[in-house]
Parts: sequence; structure tokens; C-alpha cells
Amino acid sequence: MKLFQTSNSKKLCFSKKITLRLPFYILLVLFTACTSTNKQSDCDNFKNGKFKLASHTDNSYSIIERHDSIQTETNSKTDQMVTAKIRWINPCEYELEYQEQTRNTPDTITSFLQNKPLKVKITKATKEYCVFETYFGSVNRKYVDTLWRLKN
Repeated sequence: MKLFQTSNSKKLCFSKKITLRLPFYILLVLFTACTSTNKQSDCDNFKNGKFKLASHTDNSYSIIERHDSIQTETNSKTDQMVTAKIRWINPCEYELEYQEQTRNTPDTITSFLQNKPLKVKITKATKEYCVFETYFGSVNRKYVDTLWRLKN
């Protein structure tokens, strides 16, 4: 006995497959869209404001202030101040370009690094803090740390 399949039964089978899979795809698209929007808006919390970055070498910390495209970092122990320009690549990535520092002390930025932009990628962002990775132009090292938002 041979079974014959008509074009209508093929259409019906195809239609059932789409109907069963459609809710899954809709949920996947909505989840992806909501996740990226939340991360983006949380990254926006770190474009302007006052932040704290702890040093793991000498138990000091730096206060970072960002206003538009300028960032200043002040070390709590030495009062060394470094100014940099910020260029946002996307909501969670930016480059810092060294501008100036107040004086030369042991914690100053070396001349080699002064000529290279520091690339920063925010990998996790909340309202209180962000985890970021930094890379220097041609230096093949990654530095990961946490930046804490200070209340004004």
C-alpha cells in the first residue's frame, strides 16, 4: 500500500512546524533585545559622574570625575592628577587619550603609554558599579577591574 501526500498536507505540516516554533523565536528575540537595552542603559550610568577606583598595589584609590569628553583621575595618596579625553565608540566601549598630569611621581604614566590610547570595554554594568577590561594599543595584556559610582 502506497501513501500519497498531497500538496495540502505538506502545507499543513509546514504550517504546524512554524506555529510550534514561533513562540520560541519571539521569546528569544524579546530576551535578546531587552538584555542588550538594559546593559546599554547601565553603561550610560558611567559616562558622567564621580567614581572610585581602588589600587591593588598600594592600598590607595583614585577618584575619577567624568564630564562629557574629559576625565580626571586624582590619586588619594599622592594627589597626582591625570587628565584624559574620552572618545565613546559605543555605549559600553571607549578610548582614553592621555592629555596631562600634574607632576612626575613614581605613579605617573610612562611616556610610552602617553602616546597610545587606552581602550576600555565595560563587561558588566549595574547602577552601583561596572566591571571593565582595558587594553593598550600594541601591548598584549588585559587588565580587569571594578569602577564604583559615588553618590553626589
